[in-house]
Amino acid sequence: MREYLDYFASKIVRSLAVLLIALLMIQNLSAQSAESIMKTRWKGKSVSRCDKINGGYLICDLSLFDIDFYGDASFWGTSMMSFSLDDKKYSCTASVNGKINFSNNGVTLTHTRKYLYTSELPNGLSWPSNVDHLTLYKDEEHPGYFIMQGKSSGMYNSDEVVVYSTYPY
Repeated sequence: MREYLDYFASKIVRSLAVLLIALLMIQNLSAQSAESIMKTRWKGKSVSRCDKINGGYLICDLSLFDIDFYGDASFWGTSMMSFSLDDKKYSCTASVNGKINFSNNGVTLTHTRKYLYTSELPNGLSWPSNVDHLTLYKDEEHPGYFIMQGKSSGMYNSDEVVVYSTYPY
């Protein structure tokens, strides 16, 4: 009986070892997939309420590029924001860092105050150093492309949004 239990226990241990190796490989594939997705150039828009602008909304063009991805789901890169107001274009280029949560496809993107370039803004406006809380999705309308959508810190209304896409619109 003891020999049978030892044999059965060794089979269980081998099966668990194979399962553990398989799980580690799946996690590694997820990280590689996330790296290839995040290193793509992202373009998007943000829509936020702004009482300092006629019309009450600020619509910014966004882009993320030069992303360097690190194995622990963290990345660094560059962001650019721009908008037009009274026939003048304003822009800001800054460093960003982020992290992906693989369990819920969440992406936290922090716009640092390390500005590489900024236009001086009118009407008491200032460039944000905010955090975007986004969810990563496959673009159902464009197979092979991805969307990140969510809100930025300071966005409290249902009509405010931040959206990035890898699709070259």
